[in-house]
Amino acid sequence: MEWKPSEIDIESTRKELSQLPPNAIWALPNNHAVFRRDDENDKLILVQKMNHPAIEEGVRRIQIVCAEIDWEVDVEHAEELPFETMSPDEMVYEERVRRQEMLMKATCANHDCDTLLVGMDLENPRWTHIRDAQLEDDDGELHDVEVWSPIITCYECGEQIKMMPEDYAILAGDDLATRYTNLAGIEYRVLSRDEIIHLVDTKEMAQVCILGTFCPFSQEVVPPHFRALVVQYTLPSDSEE
Repeated sequence: MEWKPSEIDIESTRKELSQLPPNAIWALPNNHAVFRRDDENDKLILVQKMNHPAIEEGVRRIQIVCAEIDWEVDVEHAEELPFETMSPDEMVYEERVRRQEMLMKATCANHDCDTLLVGMDLENPRWTHIRDAQLEDDDGELHDVEVWSPIITCYECGEQIKMMPEDYAILAGDDLATRYTNLAGIEYRVLSRDEIIHLVDTKEMAQVCILGTFCPFSQEVVPPHFRALVVQYTLPSDSEE
């Protein structure tokens, strides 16, 4: 079956590439294929790739997705490198470092504003349900998914910037990424395993719960990646004391 990109593939790629600074590096996971944006043009240049059929397929899929968003992909002059394997932990680390370097240079979604994302208010994102979509799995079956985004506001021009959740986590850090404040002002903080054990042992479970689809106090819908997690909550009245 010929691979076709899903709506999420197309939109996430469009968003990621539109925020890519001129001449910035963009890569497949694990840096097995590395692209560079051609100045401010809607064009990617394949700089280097490892020699492996799976990586060739990854590059081909990038070309297919980019064709959907009117981006050109030049693969003619890439340097070919021998394929090297890394441990799963090394792969995750390398990918996180690469994306962090890219995000540190990313600017406002308003093309007339060059304010860096890293300097904006990352402590108070507005988690927003953008839309519902269908995601195709490796077996070709479609699944309904909720697309959410943490929205931050540019302090310079007021642009509302929709970030990908994984990019927000890398840029803001784990502490902020594991906190969620809803419109009612209720803050939830995801607890680590050690914290859960401590609270259970000391019988300090009064403000601990497991989140479902809805906030137990305001009935607001909870972002999917916070569901089924053990959290500690702070009510607005508690924070005012």
